[in-house]
Amino acid sequence: MKVGDIKIQVKSHSKAKTTKRANTDFKYSEDASIDVFIIVIFTDNYKIKTIYEIPWETALKLKTQNTIDPVITWSKIPKECIVSLEYKIGDNKLLRSFIEIGN
Repeated sequence: MKVGDIKIQVKSHSKAKTTKRANTDFKYSEDASIDVFIIVIFTDNYKIKTIYEIPWETALKLKTQNTIDPVITWSKIPKECIVSLEYKIGDNKLLRSFIEIGN
């Protein structure tokens, strides 16, 4: 996906309460044409729980090394990469209905 001149790769996950997975597959080469790697995590009710907006260089450093299936572990993503949904959405009641606030 391209927004202006920025090339974005988006991955999403729907998290059931019983699901323990806390990472995203990352099968990209270093020379991939990507500027920003975005991870969107939904609750079991399909509300947006978390969005990570990770600069490409940071994403490359976060991916597991020497594994057959490299991943980015969410707990290792820097806090500054977490998108503030409440701030971005503001008082828009319709958009706020799509996010899980306070978790």
